[in-house]
Amino acid sequence: MACAKALTLVLIFMVVLSSSLQADGAERPNNECFCMCMIDQCMQGKDASREKCQDTCDKSCREAGHLGRIDESDYCGY
Repeated sequence: MACAKALTLVLIFMVVLSSSLQADGAERPNNECFCMCMIDQCMQGKDASREKCQDTCDKSCREAGHLGRIDESDYCGY
């Protein structure tokens, strides 16, 4: 009986923890597509600049169904 109560408490804790993690993730938009484009593709070019790449990466991500650039001052480290 004590084992069943302990298991129930663990399951309740996991459900609460899981829902709180999902809520945190829902509050922050995912900028992964834009940053991967900036860092791994566009900025690797010889004549690349963050100003040129921001529009290209934003457009490419949006066309692929992802979020584009979500913060006008974020250049993903550049």
